[in-house]
Amino acid sequence: MQRVLFAHKEEYRQDIDDYGDLSGATVAKIDHAQTTKKRNGGKTPGLVLAPLTDKRQKRKMLHAKKLEQFPYGLGIDGIRHIYQTEIVKEPLERYIQSCFTTVKGETIVLTFVPFLLKLLDDPGVTSFEGDTTYAGIDAAKLNEWELTIFAKVVQRVTAASLVRGYISGASADFFEQLFDELQRMKLMFTGRPIPFKKFVRGGNLLVTNLDMDTAQVLGLCRSVLKFSDPEYSGIPKDTNPEDIAPMFIKICWRHAKEPVHDFRSLVSAADFAQLMDFVYIDSKEKLKAFSSFVYGLGVKKISDWWRHKEINEWIIPCFIKSQSRLTENEWDSTPSTTNNNEAQHHHTNTLAGVKLTPVEALERRRYIDQNTAEEIEMSLRTGILVHTNNEMSQRMSRNTQRQSATAQKAQDSYAAADLAHQLQLQIEAEAEKQRLSKETSKALKAQLKESKAKSGKARKADLTASSSGRVKAGRGRRVNIPLRWNYITLQKRPLTTIFTNVDYPGAYIGYGR
Repeated sequence: MQRVLFAHKEEYRQDIDDYGDLSGATVAKIDHAQTTKKRNGGKTPGLVLAPLTDKRQKRKMLHAKKLEQFPYGLGIDGIRHIYQTEIVKEPLERYIQSCFTTVKGETIVLTFVPFLLKLLDDPGVTSFEGDTTYAGIDAAKLNEWELTIFAKVVQRVTAASLVRGYISGASADFFEQLFDELQRMKLMFTGRPIPFKKFVRGGNLLVTNLDMDTAQVLGLCRSVLKFSDPEYSGIPKDTNPEDIAPMFIKICWRHAKEPVHDFRSLVSAADFAQLMDFVYIDSKEKLKAFSSFVYGLGVKKISDWWRHKEINEWIIPCFIKSQSRLTENEWDSTPSTTNNNEAQHHHTNTLAGVKLTPVEALERRRYIDQNTAEEIEMSLRTGILVHTNNEMSQRMSRNTQRQSATAQKAQDSYAAADLAHQLQLQIEAEAEKQRLSKETSKALKAQLKESKAKSGKARKADLTASSSGRVKAGRGRRVNIPLRWNYITLQKRPLTTIFTNVDYPGAYIGYGR
């Protein structure tokens, strides 16, 4: 095996330098980069210099190069150092806007392009979505939180991520601090907090779409109350945070239905279909009937699932329209899922990569967010939309078609489930008939056997004779007739014994020995 010599390392370092920005770079990406192939005649480094097939040595060289670019490391300490270098810039030129540690030692880093944050005040933006994602960062205690809107102002084909947070906590107190810091940033750049219409004068946001993370919901509610205008909203600042959740929060239907899929094997198809429809309950009476139905199933796992929703009284009004404190128009004109946010997770991971170090993840997202801001600014300046077939009317039309198709599929599915249920009942009924028939047949056979046994005991041996008086043995039945026998021994060789019948002189039996 050949060693990786200094000259070999210099060749690979040159490939790394030619690659450019090393944020998210891997050995495989550098080996197959166009710059590398151009330099090596279309070949990977290992095919040109055999020692460079050693991936371990190449990883060490790549890591050393990254540390030259980020001398304070690739973890949270590296992010703090970058923040310190950016804090001297003008606020509008920064990307890392806040970086601090809570009293409990938890980390909060907020990053955004100020132009994108201002889109929250656009009159066409009536909701935003917030969610935590875990795939992007390869760190034991650091996750990414993402705030997303549908950029109606330019009809983007996808949503736009306005704010990203790098967080290490998950409690309600932690999320309260996260939203408090976001509110402070919003006040600094726009002069007003997050503009929820029910709590802030001149607000445009009707709802926020979240998953069922209780800590995130309660943290947001506490922060909203702090920055609300009681004179305008009529809601005192000391109101219980759980009481205001149904006023502006919609829990994602996809997240709400996700646990129900675990019940498929525990109930019949018809019962499962009824469980899946819980978000469409349209009256208090039907809600009460649904509760009775759930507990009547007698399945602990399902009962615990629904009891959790009833104990936390704010949950049901946040995903069932008929129980919400939103108006019908507010509910119908805003999304009921966090699909935009989930799509942005995938969009970001596709462009930036996954399982990156915190510094690399932040730098890759800086590039994505700055490009997004420039695209939107250019669309506003030139009037050229990113996606010309993405007007709100077109989206509504497509949504209506999808909902119609979904409803038809659901109806077909329920009809098939009902038919299957009826057929199953018929099969079970036929099986029960067969079982009863077998039991009846068995009982009748036993009676017949007993009857024959009694008849045989009472009956005398009957003998039938031919026209000549010859007695015929009964077919299939042995008749015992008492007979008397004598025997005669003939003194001959071989010795022979002959038995003669006293009653029937013509009958004899003989054997030799």
